[in-house]
Amino acid sequence: MASDNTFEWLDFPDEGFMGGEWGWGHTIGCFFATCLYVVPGIIFLIWKPIARANYLAKQEEVKKNHEIAFERTGCDYLYSALHLGGHPRLPYQNRVLIGIKERSIIFYSYSLEELHNLPLEMVNVAVKTTQTVSGGSYVTTSNVYTLLWRETINGKVFDTEFNMTPYSPESFVDTINKLSV
Repeated sequence: MASDNTFEWLDFPDEGFMGGEWGWGHTIGCFFATCLYVVPGIIFLIWKPIARANYLAKQEEVKKNHEIAFERTGCDYLYSALHLGGHPRLPYQNRVLIGIKERSIIFYSYSLEELHNLPLEMVNVAVKTTQTVSGGSYVTTSNVYTLLWRETINGKVFDTEFNMTPYSPESFVDTINKLSV
């Protein structure tokens, strides 16, 4: 994880079906696997608790990792985001951390190297919703939420977009709004 000199931010793991708490879906899946063939049912009963234990262990490791990051940066909030382009001081198509510390926004690399900072008052953010509709005889829709960031650097306006998965861009905007008042 992290030694004295090196640090690498870890995002929360994806829980997935097998990593989730036991629910009706798991009961039904195990029942059908056992009814169709006994061996898949037994495999399911062995695989499920192992997957759940692995997920919980990874989640604990990430929590400890985040505590170290908060200690080292002194930030009140840290969000992970994929920079989709538009900001001249951030690496293109790389994940960065957006930290909020007192009245400042600070961008960090995953190794906690400071990339850029600015006062909170200079932040102009919004949530962009992209809806995809697909299908033939049936229609499905999916929404993708990204963070739109507008910043003026040396008199020039830059529009930047961030994919904040696994974090919520709505939560980030709410935090900015609360701190701005």
